[in-house]
Amino acid sequence: MIRVLVVDDHPTLRAGVLQAIKEASDIEVVGEAATGPELWASLAELQPDVVLLDLQMPGFDPFEDSPRIQEQHPDTAIVVLTNYGDEQHVQALVKAGAAGYLLKEEDAETVVRVIRKAAVGKVAYSEDVLAKVGRGTMTLPLTRRERQVLKLVAQGKTSPQIARELSLVKRTVDFHVENACRKLGVDNRTAAAAKAAELELITVWKQA
Repeated sequence: MIRVLVVDDHPTLRAGVLQAIKEASDIEVVGEAATGPELWASLAELQPDVVLLDLQMPGFDPFEDSPRIQEQHPDTAIVVLTNYGDEQHVQALVKAGAAGYLLKEEDAETVVRVIRKAAVGKVAYSEDVLAKVGRGTMTLPLTRRERQVLKLVAQGKTSPQIARELSLVKRTVDFHVENACRKLGVDNRTAAAAKAAELELITVWKQA
C-alpha cells in the first residue's frame, strides 16, 4: 500500500484530491496538512511514501524546504500538485527534489499514475506539464536514490561502502550510478557527482 500525505491549504482542493485517488486500491491517504508546521509534524509522525505538495501555503517555501524534506525524509517522494506549469517552476522544483509534477486540472488517472511511479523511485510528469515546458528543454532529473548515491560518491565512498550505508546491495548501487551517468551525459562516477553538484542536484558539504 502506497501511503500518501496530501498538503494543500485549500480544504476544497484537498477534498478533490482525496476524491480523485480514493478509488485506487493500492493508495492510502494517511494524512492531510495545510501549513508548513503541519507538514513537518505529519512527515515525522506518518513517514509517508509520497507527499502530494502544493507550492503555496503558509509557513512553507517550496524552493527552500523541498530539499529539506529530501534530506530529513529521503524515503518520501515529493509530487508537486500546483497551478504553476511554467518551465521556471518545474525546473526549480526538480532541482529541489520533486519526483513528480502535476497541474491541478489533471484527471484522476494521471494523478494516480504519477503517485505510483514516485513511490517506487521513478520520476514522472503529466503530459500537460511536458507540453507546457517543452520536452526538449527539460533537464532529465535524477531520482532521490540516485541523488543519495551521488552525494556519497562525492564524499569519496566506494560502492560497497554506499551499499552498507543505504542498506542496498552493491549491484543496485552500481545500477544507480550508471543511470545517473547516462542522464548527466558523463562516463564515470566522479564526473557524475561533480556535474550533479554543479547543477545543484546534490549538495556537497565541505569539511573545514
